[in-house]
Amino acid sequence: MKILCCLDGSNGEHMRHAIKMMSIAGAHVIALMTVVEAGPARVPEPSRPEPRSQPDRQPSWAGADLAEAKAAAAKILEAGLHLLPDSEILVRHGRAEREIVVAAREWGADMIIISPRTGQGDTEPEAPSSIGHVARFVLDYAACPVLLVRALSGEFFQGRIA
Repeated sequence: MKILCCLDGSNGEHMRHAIKMMSIAGAHVIALMTVVEAGPARVPEPSRPEPRSQPDRQPSWAGADLAEAKAAAAKILEAGLHLLPDSEILVRHGRAEREIVVAAREWGADMIIISPRTGQGDTEPEAPSSIGHVARFVLDYAACPVLLVRALSGEFFQGRIA
């Protein structure tokens, strides 16, 4: 079984725990994946394209942000390899949701393990977008089963469920 683990810098331990819980240790090949997304924060695209007076050029922020994003990806993968040694490494560049789906298909993944949303494990989820746009896209378009791994404890829901 080939398992693609999508690392975001906060979910490595959850990935390791999920693999251990499935009792498939030793019977699989694991790839740790991270996606380098450089650039400013996403903003909604305008409803109507603006006329362009000059040809497309690489934005001035691209070089610095790309170097920072690559350094962050290297740290994420290093931490992941500490938790899941002997794993393959996949680094992609682009939009995470699309790169995960494409990489899973190209690598021949039998399963994708992904977390809901970067840094959201310790906060209360907000329905209906509690899993985030990346996980939603992967769940909708992956060509193999997807395991969504959350970092929630029993204390989190005390008094919240009737």
